Amino acid sequence: MPGDSDGSKMAAALEKVRKLNSSYQDQCMTCENWIKLIKKHHQWPDDVKNPTCSLGHGVRTYYKQRGVAAHAWYPNHFGFYTTNNGSSRKAYCSMPPNQLPSTPPSNINWKKLYSFDIDRTPLTRRRTRKYDDVFGVDKEIKNEDWKKPFRSPIPTRKSPRNHSSSPSLLFSTLVSPPQGSIASSSGTNSNCNDISEDAAAPTNYATWVYWTSSEAAREFGLIKPSRGEDNEEITDVVLGRIEKVKAAWQEPRGWRKVIEDVDSQDLYTVTDVFKLRLTCQYLIKALEIAIRDMNEVNMTWQKCCKAAIEEISKCDNWKYIKDSRTITLWHRQFRMNNECFKNKHLASTNEDKARVSHLFDFFPLAKDSLKAFIRANLHHLTTKQVCIELQDRILPQCAALRKDELVQGGVLHANEKYESQQLLEELKIPKLSIPTVYRWMRRLRYKYEVRKKCYYVDNHEKPENKRYRKKFIKRYLTLELRVYRWIQFSDAEYNGFCSENCKLEEQLKSKGFRYCNDDPKNCTLTTDRIEFHVDDHNKFWKKMLNDKVKFGRNMSVCARGEKPLICFGQDECIMKQYLFTNKAWATPEGTRSLTPKDEGMGLMISAFVS
Repeated sequence: MPGDSDGSKMAAALEKVRKLNSSYQDQCMTCENWIKLIKKHHQWPDDVKNPTCSLGHGVRTYYKQRGVAAHAWYPNHFGFYTTNNGSSRKAYCSMPPNQLPSTPPSNINWKKLYSFDIDRTPLTRRRTRKYDDVFGVDKEIKNEDWKKPFRSPIPTRKSPRNHSSSPSLLFSTLVSPPQGSIASSSGTNSNCNDISEDAAAPTNYATWVYWTSSEAAREFGLIKPSRGEDNEEITDVVLGRIEKVKAAWQEPRGWRKVIEDVDSQDLYTVTDVFKLRLTCQYLIKALEIAIRDMNEVNMTWQKCCKAAIEEISKCDNWKYIKDSRTITLWHRQFRMNNECFKNKHLASTNEDKARVSHLFDFFPLAKDSLKAFIRANLHHLTTKQVCIELQDRILPQCAALRKDELVQGGVLHANEKYESQQLLEELKIPKLSIPTVYRWMRRLRYKYEVRKKCYYVDNHEKPENKRYRKKFIKRYLTLELRVYRWIQFSDAEYNGFCSENCKLEEQLKSKGFRYCNDDPKNCTLTTDRIEFHVDDHNKFWKKMLNDKVKFGRNMSVCARGEKPLICFGQDECIMKQYLFTNKAWATPEGTRSLTPKDEGMGLMISAFVS
């Protein structure tokens, strides 16, 4: 038996009292009414201070120690069941062993249940319409129906949804009642023989599932549904949540969909995105396990989270998290924030999202000074330079102003020190690092983007240049036939070469010139050879080097008898005095530094190639 605590005393007394009279069976009553019955039949402990809370705690502990999930409304050998209406108010129902109450939780009228007082309306074994109203049954129950254990058909709901196709019904299967659930009552308790007599077993019963309970709505439902019926099918809510979170790691930029402001200021780093996707992976796995296993006896959301960690660790051979409570915290944060995560780099409240830092709230001139420095050094600005400017000039000035205020207020003496670090500690800024300064600049709407050239013309698109370009290309392609840049194969050589190199024939399918060796320019003759440009595939260069061909290649067969040409090209590499980065900072208005064509004095290395 339980120990000597108040809850243990109450649970032990309830266990004795509920078996004293058959009229107490199949009666769903509040804690207050059960306490009155305990006082009536049992010696009341004098030292119990809060009976209602003590009874609730004692019942929960008593049956949990004995491996019974009384809240699950699944047949148990104690025949005791608990339910609640989404609040701290609970109700208990006593039944013979391995039998379920005739009234499911979904049919209980809680308003009438709260108003019922056992002192004014005594209990009897007779079930009439009057007592059906008292005990909160929403509709009249026929004499033969109320005797059936709780596996009643699914109640009809006034909802625009088609319940036959609802995902939640995938987890509610129609089964026959457990054998012995009705007949065994006559052998178990002689006072309840009338309950099992003439109790015709219905043809179909709807198995009660966790997802139809008020506990599921509290744990997984929408916090602020846009419509009243959005929380009617909790499985629909969970499945929709899984699909939304899956986008975080199934789409390249899908992680933005689960962030409150889609990270419009680009504050998330690569590491932040990686951690967010891991969070979504664990959350998805836990929700999928919950959909699959929460209908089982003694299964809890905490156990689902623990199973998710174990499954992912087996697959990945490492653990990102070890405590299942971390997943429950993530899930609660996601639900409480309107089905998305808060941006970790922004303030916690909606009113403070525009705040850059407490430093600029107390010292507005510091923000203006920082903006002036950024604009003056925009040409070669870096985050490190801004950080140095804050540490060396702006913060000491702010610390001096704050010291004057404290001296005037009598908090400090004039000879006492008050430096930048003390100011940061007072403003609760742990450290002024480069990532912190970067986030401040992003919140000030400065952008670090690709450097663009502006107001620069190189005359490459002048009309006369474009006309000459067309003539030169046509002339170059004609002259290239006389240059040593071609390789020829017979059909047998080409087929053997393709067999040695996989996928070569497919890659060269649209290339090559087929010709007859006797007259290459006559296209009417049967072709027995093929010609390629040596740049068509890198394998051709190796073959020509192995064959030790003169000049490394051949002329085209279309240029037989013509004088060969050797082309010389020139290229250079210039080492500049100033090297610009690929990205540069831009002001919120889009102003950026002008990038000159020349980056200072340069050293050019030139070479000729043939």
